[in-house]
Amino acid sequence: MNNMKITEETDSHLDDTSDGDLSKVEVLKPRKKTRKKWPRWQKIFFWCIIIIILIILGALLAFFSFRLKGKMDLKVKEQYTTYNGKRYKYRQGLVNILCLGIDKGVSMPYIEAGRGNIGMSDAIILVSIDTKRHEVKAIAIPRDTVTEIQTTRDGELSSKERMQLCIQYAYGISMQQSNELTVDAVSKMLYNLQIQRCCAINFEALPIINDAIGGVDVEVREDIQEWESRLPFGEIVHLEGDLALRFVKVRNKHDINGAALRTERQKQYIEAFVGKAKKVVKKDLTIPFEIFRELQKDGNMCTDLTAEDITFLMPEVLRMSFSSDMVQMLPGESAVSEDGYTVYCMDMDAVKEIVINTFYEEVD
Repeated sequence: MNNMKITEETDSHLDDTSDGDLSKVEVLKPRKKTRKKWPRWQKIFFWCIIIIILIILGALLAFFSFRLKGKMDLKVKEQYTTYNGKRYKYRQGLVNILCLGIDKGVSMPYIEAGRGNIGMSDAIILVSIDTKRHEVKAIAIPRDTVTEIQTTRDGELSSKERMQLCIQYAYGISMQQSNELTVDAVSKMLYNLQIQRCCAINFEALPIINDAIGGVDVEVREDIQEWESRLPFGEIVHLEGDLALRFVKVRNKHDINGAALRTERQKQYIEAFVGKAKKVVKKDLTIPFEIFRELQKDGNMCTDLTAEDITFLMPEVLRMSFSSDMVQMLPGESAVSEDGYTVYCMDMDAVKEIVINTFYEEVD
């Protein structure tokens, strides 16, 4: 019944309208849909997310562009050589960095330029990073190795003389020139090997690098207690602070092989350091950059390594394997010169073989 009543009223209303003026009929317009406004906190959150995404994308772009530039800057030209009647080609993907430990005892910027005042290279290590085979190798070169040295006079190149390699650094009128002269000398003694970068670090700054990774453990394999009582022969010692410096710097001055034995100790330290550093840096990728900044800030490093180089090399090194024989010493033997100085004479045939096996591949 209620339904019928509603129908009748509706019909009556329609009839009344039809008899009247149609212009008076009210036409209902459809309502416009209004957009629901976001609360202020949602807008802020949204734009924060957008900004974070842009920052991440920018950082990734910068990282990969840095890596690409570093990779391009470190490329070398093709090089061929002949050995035992066979032709060899220089392997692509190698990055060779000459690392020098400079013995002076003060921050390097305060060293007066000029021969003998800028310091000498007591540690000489050639590090080769193979980005194709994913491995690292190093050649430790005794400081007393006799080779051809470029002398200078007031910064200008002068004559060439045969003397100990460590002295080459002292002939630079600046740290940059000393690096360049030493790179050139090492390159020539290794049959014109291409060396892309050089990094010279004041020996006194070693504790900064060592302690940044929490120190390293080494076995003392040489009796040097006379010069450092904290390094008992045959014991495993944790190196921190100045003890790390003493381990790589002290040498037995009574032994003709004292400098060569010290190079072996430096080799041992590098192996221990690299093994520890790889684990630590995997947990904190900022450590290499922090060390880099600290060394530059305190004036204890002179290098042509760039931020682009480090950005390219760091991920490569972290995924590489490190074997116990990654560091080898340049073959040769110690002797005493006519002037009474200890010298190290290279075994040129053995050196040539190392260069071929490490840096070249046979051409079919």
